[in-house]
Amino acid sequence: ASTAETHVIASSTTDGDVRLTPMNSAGEMGTPAMWESARHSGFGGHAAVALARDPLRNGAVARQFDRVVEIFRDSRSVLQIETPLLPYEVKYADAGGSEALLICEADVLSVWDVRIGGRTRCTARVQHGAGLAYCMDVQSTTVAIG
Repeated sequence: ASTAETHVIASSTTDGDVRLTPMNSAGEMGTPAMWESARHSGFGGHAAVALARDPLRNGAVARQFDRVVEIFRDSRSVLQIETPLLPYEVKYADAGGSEALLICEADVLSVWDVRIGGRTRCTARVQHGAGLAYCMDVQSTTVAIG
């Protein structure tokens, strides 16, 4: 994730904890931040991280084998979405970190309304026919799946 001044390198453990390291335009690394998962299973499998507004504090983590996507606000786990299939990738619908979250689950793209305090729900599920989807990119109104 990037802003004009800062890039953030995100890495996730198999348990779903996330280490976020800021890096400025000169390539200097700042003090890392941590998001600690509320759900430690021992082995969550492949993890994908989506960063939202204020990327050191807000985002989402998908853990494949646990079939869960965890939402973080202010560096705290605030919501866990249990998915019917294995989530390989997760992205916010726009670069600003909107309240719509896109999740690639095996060969299905699902769209979730993740407003905190609202009714978290899957608003759409589309079988895309591209086989297992390991990556996704979102640009404006276009979603590319691979």
